[in-house]
Amino acid sequence: MEYEYEQIVKETPNLYSLFIDRSREDYITYGGLDTNLLKNDLSFDNLVKEWHKKEYEAYPADDNGEKRYLTIMKCIDFYNSKKLELYIDSLRVKELQ
Repeated sequence: MEYEYEQIVKETPNLYSLFIDRSREDYITYGGLDTNLLKNDLSFDNLVKEWHKKEYEAYPADDNGEKRYLTIMKCIDFYNSKKLELYIDSLRVKELQ
């Protein structure tokens, strides 16, 4: 039996979130930032939702006709984005105050 996540990936890989399952909660729990900086932070949620709307088109694989999706590239681009950097800098300012 497939997990729900695996089924979503196969059916509509471009529609699932960058933050799957409890990733966000785990980052809050195990990350080094103060939890109050991320919990219920609408600006963070909006940043993720805005980035998730960007379309990364699938391209056909070489041999078998299956499509390859650029989800990892999308995540790496988000990680290296200026918007995420500015958001993190804003958290540093809050933490110093």
